[in-house]
Order: sequence, then C-alpha cells, then structure tokens
Amino acid sequence: MTTYLIVDGYNVIHHWAEIRGITDINLENEREHLIHLLSDYSGYCGCTTLLVFDAYTQDDADNRVIERAGISVIFTGKDQTADSYIERRVYEIMGNSREARRRNRDQVRVVTSDNAVQQMVLACGAVRIPSRELLLDMKRVRKEAAKEQAVTEPKDRNRISEHMKESVRDELEAMRRGK
Repeated sequence: MTTYLIVDGYNVIHHWAEIRGITDINLENEREHLIHLLSDYSGYCGCTTLLVFDAYTQDDADNRVIERAGISVIFTGKDQTADSYIERRVYEIMGNSREARRRNRDQVRVVTSDNAVQQMVLACGAVRIPSRELLLDMKRVRKEAAKEQAVTEPKDRNRISEHMKESVRDELEAMRRGK
C-alpha cells in the first residue's frame, strides 16, 4: 500500500502567509521553503509526495515535473489549474469507478483549502486535509523527529584520545598544530 500526499502548493503558501500576516509574498522563496519542509515531512512519514503549482498562465503547454529532495514538484501546463491536475491524479490513483476505488489499497491525502476540490476528493474516497492541518502536522512531526534524534544521539562520545598514551596524544597534538 502506498500513501500519496498531493499538495496544492500556492494554496498552502497563501494560507501560510495569511497566518503570519504577510501581504508581500516572495513566491520563489516560499516555494523553496515549502519544498524543503515537505521533503522532511514526507521522508519522516514515508509517503510519496506530489507538490502541485499553477502555471496555467505561462506559455509552456506541457506540465513540468521536477524531482527535488525526494518529492515530485509539478508545474501545470498552459490552461490547466492545480485543481484540475489534482483531480485527474486522484482519479488515476484511486480509480474512476466505485468498484476500482473499493479494490484500491492506496491511500491518497490531498492538501487544499479549496472547498470544491475537497468535495471531489471525498467523493473519490481520498482524504482531504486543509492547509492549516498540514502546517500543524508538519510542526508536530518536526518536534517528534527532534525528540527521536536527541534520544538516539550518544550522550558521551567515545574519543580515541582517551584511550592512548599521553606521550602519543601530545605528539599528535603537536603535529596538528604544525609544531
């Protein structure tokens, strides 16, 4: 069973900016930051992540898919919104019939605050996650991972210098200092 996380990138970025009270958003910086956060989150949770950005006003007719930091970053093609791309991918993964969805063991989680997309996601048997919930869960996972890392790091380091003769240690220290 595969767990897919499909994220409407600009939806999350704008929600995030709204929470922080930012009106002037540097989209490029925010995209990079979101990619970094989702990469960590996906690695910890073990899910396959698709981060989708609208590029439908651009002249490029095709979708661009870039693999970055273990996640797929998708820029939609000309005249295609992130919402329509997400809808199509959910149907592809879950199946477009009730029987296909019943047999499917994959789990699809879609992150968006767009009500129409959320309704479509629920109708397909996928899980909807509002942008706010993703941000809260990413924060929770970061804290959890930091706690796990603190527990696994050794308290005392085993240094080789503690196990050698003092004369050898002094000679090596003199060499390190260039004497």
